[in-house]
Amino acid sequence: MRGLQRLPQKRVHHTRDGIHFFANPYWGGKFVTDEAGFKVIELMDREEDEERLIDLISEELKINPYEAAARFVSFFDRLKRHRMLGEAQPEGEGMPQPNLGFVEVTRKCSTRCRLCYVDSGEEKPDTLSLDEIYGVIDQMAEMGVEFIALSGGDPLTRGDLLEILEYITIKRGLTGGISTSLLTLTEDTAKRMKELDVLVQVSLDGSSPEINDWNRGEGSFARTMEGVKLLNKYEIPFRFAFVINKHNIKDIEAMVELGLRLGAKEIAFGKVRIAGRAKGQEAIAYPSPQEMASAYKTLYRKAIEVREKGMKVNPKYNQPLLTGLGDRVGSLPCGAGRTFIQVSYNGDIIPCSLLCGEKEFVLGNVRKDKLKEVWENSSIYNFFRNTTVEEIECCRSCPAKYLCGGGCRADAYLTNGALDGPCSDCEDLRFYYAQIFDNACRKKNVTPF
Repeated sequence: MRGLQRLPQKRVHHTRDGIHFFANPYWGGKFVTDEAGFKVIELMDREEDEERLIDLISEELKINPYEAAARFVSFFDRLKRHRMLGEAQPEGEGMPQPNLGFVEVTRKCSTRCRLCYVDSGEEKPDTLSLDEIYGVIDQMAEMGVEFIALSGGDPLTRGDLLEILEYITIKRGLTGGISTSLLTLTEDTAKRMKELDVLVQVSLDGSSPEINDWNRGEGSFARTMEGVKLLNKYEIPFRFAFVINKHNIKDIEAMVELGLRLGAKEIAFGKVRIAGRAKGQEAIAYPSPQEMASAYKTLYRKAIEVREKGMKVNPKYNQPLLTGLGDRVGSLPCGAGRTFIQVSYNGDIIPCSLLCGEKEFVLGNVRKDKLKEVWENSSIYNFFRNTTVEEIECCRSCPAKYLCGGGCRADAYLTNGALDGPCSDCEDLRFYYAQIFDNACRKKNVTPF
């Protein structure tokens, strides 16, 4: 048989005490084998023809060809069942089309979160007008965007929010969503949001007032819960966004249980970023690598546990080991310049919200520039869409590079001053993945050749 499938070149390999762990980041496959299995995988890299491969195995392992053939058929079948073979092919070259648009409609916010990365609070005088926002929506729709998420600040503080959502959903026929803490959600607004099929992301940083309110302010947990009641009353689908910090890192399991009880569709967990008001607060905000490794382990376990319960736990950097990355292996994990486009409250076109305060990353402004032209011609967008993890010097020799994809490049800039520098997740993930690899290299997990 010619063209025999084999493990992808972009894979994970770790060895300990003669035991070998492999991962296929395309499909989320994991496989543990012995020295003989490792040698066979190496031979598969060299030879695609099955008959010649079996001859090589026979010579390498000093067994007769019939035994080599029988053992290889069984070994190959187990590789296949463990999702270890092959790789996803890219959909094609050419300019990608964004399917998601983020529009920051205000900097005004009802809270003063101590770790807010955009430093929201009062309304800014140069905030986009209603007509200007309509224009942004029109441009995004013409580019092929299907879902527009409104952010802030808190969009609920904007008096014409429903008009914006009506324009997105009724006028343009797109899906609309908002990111909010729900502190000022009213019955009338919730009712209209249901009629417009609006999706909601709810910011909540703890499963109790004591934990959440440390960051989001006294009384915010109770008010958010009142808002959630309205969402559930009108059957508005929502997910929680939970920012992991040193204060709430042990609350992940309780937060998952709260999400299940309240009917959330998903909980997205992400580590705090040192930007905006969080600058200078690393000592009280940043968990240690050991703490983050424990958090990632918990997220991995909970993501599996809740699969059948109607809620998704976004496992962040666990995805390559759970479901795989498909054709994105080796590419940056960020969708900037590839799947989403973002406009700030004042019309600035930016790669992502983390870079909203950095003047060198203002790609244009909708008051004078066309979104499509910026999308197609920005060198910064091209960096995000074309850079591979192998091109990031600090990632080249890392055994886990195809799992994290180089991490968050915006965070790398904020923490180290360079888009191609190490990001703040790097040490955490090296520690976490090393634990996973070592734990996998146990005799009980071995599939021998």
